[in-house]
Amino acid sequence: MDRLLTLPRGFDVGNARKGGATRAEWRAQFMEARNSLTKSQADLAKTRHEIEANAADNGSWKMAPPGASLANSESPTSFRLTQQLRRDREEVKQAEQALTALDVEANIAAVPEDWRQ
Repeated sequence: MDRLLTLPRGFDVGNARKGGATRAEWRAQFMEARNSLTKSQADLAKTRHEIEANAADNGSWKMAPPGASLANSESPTSFRLTQQLRRDREEVKQAEQALTALDVEANIAAVPEDWRQ
């Protein structure tokens, strides 16, 4: 029985494919997805730091709707950073969703855990 459960000596898993991709291709996809998430998170942290530094320099900052008093509106720099913060949050969300989708795809294709590293 043990002999039936062991792989032959000449068996090469290097060319094995799961879900249409080899081990190296799956690893590359997971590495790319993780790198994208890491970069997005770093960009978000950088923007948050800039906003905090800007807020500390200007006291409290506020944003006014178009046509409102300029006395209560924020500076153009703060507005730019606020918009950048929104974009960075969206990029993090998309990167997380892409990694989750890749993980689901790998689960469906029965990709081993060591191919995902």
